[in-house]
Amino acid sequence: RNLITGHETKVLTQGTSLNFMQRLSPDGSILAYRDKVSGRWSTFVLPADSTMGREVCDSCLILDFFQDADFALVQNKPAELKKMHLRNKEKSPVLTVEKGSISDASLSPNGEWVAYLIGEPDGRAAIWVAFISEIKASKNKKILIIEDDRYLSPPEWSPNGRYLYFLS
Repeated sequence: RNLITGHETKVLTQGTSLNFMQRLSPDGSILAYRDKVSGRWSTFVLPADSTMGREVCDSCLILDFFQDADFALVQNKPAELKKMHLRNKEKSPVLTVEKGSISDASLSPNGEWVAYLIGEPDGRAAIWVAFISEIKASKNKKILIIEDDRYLSPPEWSPNGRYLYFLS
């Protein structure tokens, strides 16, 4: 639904399970989602001016979009995040964690930081933020926000990028 005009567009899916990992680009131009087609999961992107999604990968999850919606933050392996160009599917490393697995992640509005929820090997959960600017390709600066042995929801950034929101 276009919130300004109220116009609604029906999304046609190829499979049976659209309700998994939907993500909308910051400018609202692209919807990403997972769908089960012919017994296998795939990730699709759907431009706002279209009704049918285009498959971009079967082994990745789109967790967020960069400011330029041609690029997405994707997860192929439990401990890695990558930046993927949605047209040519080229990927470059963004973040690798040493222990545990990343459950979800959110890019700051300026695209310089990523907040991520991690399941640690001892069963605890933690939210970290990491500086991911491409200026320096060496070690990412990482800051622990919270660690808990109970529930933590995936973090989300405020529109101005100054705050993180999550449930605990």
